[in-house]
Amino acid sequence: MKYFLSILFIFSLNLVSPLLAQDKNSADMSALLENKIWKVQLPKDKHYAMEMEFRSAGWKQTFLYDEKQTEICDSYSLHGDTIKSFQKNYIIQELTDSTLVLQYLPESLTIGVTPVRCTTDNSVQGQRQNEERLDSIWCKEDIWNKGVAKITGEPIKDLSTIEPPRWAVWDYDLTKYYVSQMKYPEELLKKNVAGYSVVMFALDTLGLPRWNTILTTIHKDFDKEVIRLTKELPHCLPCRDKNGKRMECLYTVYVPFLPQHYRDRVKADSIGEEELKQSFVEWEAMSYFEKANPYAVTNYINERLTYDSKLLNGKTEIKGIYTIRIDSYGKITEVETLRGCGIQEWDNQVLQIIKGMPRWTPTINFHGKGEYRNSVWTVPVLFKNDSPTKNEVNNYNWLIKTLSKSCKYPPKLQKKNREGMVYVTYKLDGNGYITNPQVISCNNRKFKRAVLNAFNAVTGISITLPAPKDTLVFQFKLDRPTTPINPHTDVLIISYSSCDTPILMRYDATLIAHTTEPYLEVGVPVCYLNERGDTIVPYGKYRYCQTDTIKKIGFVYENKPKDARIICINDAGKELFYVFKYDNGPDYTQEGLFRIMDEDGLIGFADSLGNVIIEPQFKFAYPFKGGKTKVTLEGEQKEVPKSEGEKHYWESGTWFYIDKRNNCLLYTSPSPRDS
Repeated sequence: MKYFLSILFIFSLNLVSPLLAQDKNSADMSALLENKIWKVQLPKDKHYAMEMEFRSAGWKQTFLYDEKQTEICDSYSLHGDTIKSFQKNYIIQELTDSTLVLQYLPESLTIGVTPVRCTTDNSVQGQRQNEERLDSIWCKEDIWNKGVAKITGEPIKDLSTIEPPRWAVWDYDLTKYYVSQMKYPEELLKKNVAGYSVVMFALDTLGLPRWNTILTTIHKDFDKEVIRLTKELPHCLPCRDKNGKRMECLYTVYVPFLPQHYRDRVKADSIGEEELKQSFVEWEAMSYFEKANPYAVTNYINERLTYDSKLLNGKTEIKGIYTIRIDSYGKITEVETLRGCGIQEWDNQVLQIIKGMPRWTPTINFHGKGEYRNSVWTVPVLFKNDSPTKNEVNNYNWLIKTLSKSCKYPPKLQKKNREGMVYVTYKLDGNGYITNPQVISCNNRKFKRAVLNAFNAVTGISITLPAPKDTLVFQFKLDRPTTPINPHTDVLIISYSSCDTPILMRYDATLIAHTTEPYLEVGVPVCYLNERGDTIVPYGKYRYCQTDTIKKIGFVYENKPKDARIICINDAGKELFYVFKYDNGPDYTQEGLFRIMDEDGLIGFADSLGNVIIEPQFKFAYPFKGGKTKVTLEGEQKEVPKSEGEKHYWESGTWFYIDKRNNCLLYTSPSPRDS
């Protein structure tokens, strides 16, 4: 019996082999036919035209006769050079990427029937449009459950009942991952074969794919690439049920293969790589707690701390520093005391609070496929004596200082460049407590809410004032000269305008630049005169100017033939400090501050009025973003390879964040490249 089966198998193989060869030829011809629209003009009648579209053995014809359109869907098969359909047969005389020449074979001989020439738009733009058309058609063929499903295969229609899996870079849209990382099958790319694959894979509780299967596809070579990319997926934050427990799930992704779009992507990637070589890039987004508020960690700890401030023994505050290690899933794996506060009980309490914190969003490394990484945070915690003495609160200045510190500029109004005034009345009861603060005048309810919230910091404290004032004036002002400070202001809340665009500073004339050159422009030597014509800055003192009109501050270059530094001067011609050079000019203002330097090259920050906000002390610092900046006290400048000395980056092993008051927020682990 075994021998009989072997002979039968060999006989079957010999019989099938020619058929397989024929099928291969048909498949090659089909690959050229499919995924295109062939515009046809039949010779029988000049008013008779049609469009042919071949796709997956389905032949869609659109006939146009006397401006009336009719659609017929049919199936076809390829036999040698003949296209056989249910109604008519055509013999293929020529078939290339751009041209189809065929002849209609009628059932009965008809004199005068000639070959029909079909052409399609094979331009780059035409290919893009055709691929986009096909992609839209394929996406509508929703025969699969795209996205998350239970491990049993049942789709999860209400995603609010679970926490879906989330990848570091691609979030929930994995199609972008496959499209951006794929290597198009070489032979199919040459033939401009478009198509798609739909892959389903299982995600375990570690967020890793364990098995995969192709649900539907156009070509087996597409499948191989999709399976390769699926196996190389970095881990995601796993799916969780409504109770936060990790759960296995199925995930289904539609992956389009579009030849011209792929060529466009490869070209864009090569250009992007060259740009990266010549620019400063942060490869990582640091882990964060809650909504990336820099104070969220310390606020979480402080809200849960309970301690007897009497143990401070008269000290205003003491500080402890604690190290938190977060894994690539956002889980806290280790907490230790880096420098204790001096009271072991308090240190232990902080460690227990941190261990009980909810999950973090882990560090993301954007290079390559985009992966979650482990990270380390160093968190300072202050133990304060919040009970002020009578001498402190008997002072009107203490009240104003506390209100100023507590009152916050509404972020939405800051972004809209809105300013405002708020008038508030209050009363003191018999024990010295502020009661019933009321707003009697305000131009925006968000300003009103910010002021009333600020009073929460003083309403629980007994206050005795020599001459209590029952009306206070709050002014919300942006850092620009358009709105003067109200002379009756008690509490001044200054924030920053939303315009961070680098501009040539222009104010009402105070110092005006003059030159002997035909045109006054950046880069020519100047002198500065005041409005009366007095020479404040003599001609030739500086190499050339960056600012033509100065009211508060302006920028000039040292009079050096080489390596000239930028100097900031005020409207009296006084030199204030050196300015960090960026993009061959002074540093851009971001969030109201720009980078400055001292004689030794250390970096600090100043505002747009020339006030030094943070003294130069850092080896390198980034611009402010979101109320914080990343700085370092060590490291060295290195040249970007192949930039011929024009581009550099800063390499350091230790970075940390500070706020605009130079308070240390959190320490970070080093990034692969920091500039």
